[in-house]
Amino acid sequence: MTNPTEIIPGVIFYSYFSAQRKEKVGFFEHSTLVLQVSGQFTLETASQKVSMKGGQMLLIRKNQLGEITKTPLEG
Repeated sequence: MTNPTEIIPGVIFYSYFSAQRKEKVGFFEHSTLVLQVSGQFTLETASQKVSMKGGQMLLIRKNQLGEITKTPLEG
């Protein structure tokens, strides 16, 4: 599943970008585990800003409102 409009618990999906993309603010109804394969992923909530690069994982707790920015590798 690529760029789902709804994240369903227990379902694995992926996304691929060749240019920087800033997502609209979204609500994480369920806890979500993110594995960043390459590039950079940034999640900004009202209280914090978390960035990660390829090979890192992030657990996003449920009931969070946040904005996601995805940036691919240079080149």
